[in-house]
Amino acid sequence: AFRDIVDAMGGIDMELSSAEARAINAILLETMQEDANKALKVTSKDLLKSTKAGTYHLTGVQALSHARNRRVGSDYARTERQRDLIAAMASQAKALSLSQLDTLLSTVLPLITTNMPREMMKDMIADLPSYLSYEISSTRVPADGMFTERNYNIIPDLERNCFALYELIYG
Repeated sequence: AFRDIVDAMGGIDMELSSAEARAINAILLETMQEDANKALKVTSKDLLKSTKAGTYHLTGVQALSHARNRRVGSDYARTERQRDLIAAMASQAKALSLSQLDTLLSTVLPLITTNMPREMMKDMIADLPSYLSYEISSTRVPADGMFTERNYNIIPDLERNCFALYELIYG
């Protein structure tokens, strides 16, 4: 669904390092070679034309490869890439007209599974223009310096992380 949503938005602009651009192409090449992923229909046309650092207009399959990238940086870097993609999608949605948003929602909503009642979703969609006016903030839990590692396990300091999250949300 993520891939289809990005494509429904007309792609997404992302700033990539040269290592990230190379990783997208490597992931796409592996996907093309794996029989199990034939359903993704990845072709050589999906490869980035350049792998220099810069801003790229990513298609859905390229954005998905970027989000799945475990080759560049740590797992924290991967989750940061995922947050950056979601933030870029939200920023791009802010620039859409109401008719474009309606078209996007018509494509996206059937791809979403939730236990939220349909009436509640309709109410939220009616409020969408006000949601799009909010500033986007992101973080990760556990935050830097608020956990210990033992035998490759992360043990968060729950009290400090809860306080930091509360401060981010409520100031």
